[in-house]
Amino acid sequence: MKDKVRILTCCTYYEDIIKFDCLDDDFFSKKMIKFYQEYIFHIDDDEQNLIVVKKLDNAMYKYITDFYFAKSFRETLDIDTVMNPNFTEKIGLLKYLISFYEKYSDESVVKASTRWI
Repeated sequence: MKDKVRILTCCTYYEDIIKFDCLDDDFFSKKMIKFYQEYIFHIDDDEQNLIVVKKLDNAMYKYITDFYFAKSFRETLDIDTVMNPNFTEKIGLLKYLISFYEKYSDESVVKASTRWI
């Protein structure tokens, strides 16, 4: 149990993520949250995993709070494959989410609104 406490201390947004109120028909987001929880509770608490968990926590928080990020992420996936009950690449999907988050954060551009007279 101590190792799970240590892991959860790295998850700043854990409560926000697991309590996120998805739309009733948003099965993909519900599945992503389920994968997130399973991953966190089935890993060891070594330093390397804690770094990955922190990145995953940030990426999942971005996913649930930023519509454009979530939409862009979903557009890069074959949703039917992920939603298949036989889908086994959960860890690969979560690692892809982390890399997508890091790439998205680097590429995101702040758009200043301008007013034309």
